[in-house]
Amino acid sequence: MKFSKKDIFTIPNILTYIRLLCVPLFIWFCLDKITFGKNHIWYAFGVFIFASVTDVVDGFIARKFDLVSDIGKVLDPLADKLLQMSAYICLTLIDFIHLVFPIIMIIKELYMIIGAAILLKIARKKVTIQSNLWGKLGTVFMAMAVFCSFFHPFFEKNRIYLDVFLFTISSILMIVAAIQYTVIMLRELKAASCETANSEDKLVPDSEHTLGSAIIIDVDESEIEVLDKKDN
Repeated sequence: MKFSKKDIFTIPNILTYIRLLCVPLFIWFCLDKITFGKNHIWYAFGVFIFASVTDVVDGFIARKFDLVSDIGKVLDPLADKLLQMSAYICLTLIDFIHLVFPIIMIIKELYMIIGAAILLKIARKKVTIQSNLWGKLGTVFMAMAVFCSFFHPFFEKNRIYLDVFLFTISSILMIVAAIQYTVIMLRELKAASCETANSEDKLVPDSEHTLGSAIIIDVDESEIEVLDKKDN
């Protein structure tokens, strides 16, 4: 992976920089009660929507005009995760999201990171696990849940709880995705152990074959020498 200077100021990467700057602004509007006297959730909501739109636009421009860069491959998912995590944490701190849902998401993310590290250490190779259907559906439901959580006071007042329902579905899908990732990782570990065993088995026959060949050659040479003596 190489970072090129000409890729720094492409339009998709500029939009990614803007999205990164939206993260502290979002946190400020969500949590700061000193500057405004109260938290301005609707300002935070506007920043969140704007940042989400830049994510869609920069991806479209990068693919449409062949502006995909290594810088974007690193910063784009980083900006997405930071915005996602800041929304989760901030909305939880102001009681718009129940604490159990961020805990599930954090445990799932940590589990994935630790699992990937173990796989990399034991298998001794980089294994890329693609997002499965359950993971993608969980991400979609989570995005809808975060969007609806901005309206949590209205839902709670009218006893609708749409945001809670969406977060519940999202959490279930994330758990299913984690189970499927576990199956994939165990399969990769088994394949790596089989490869190691096969490589060790190949070494033993080779050495035995070499030793046997040497013995046969020695025997043949000795027989040849005896025959030569008898002929003489």
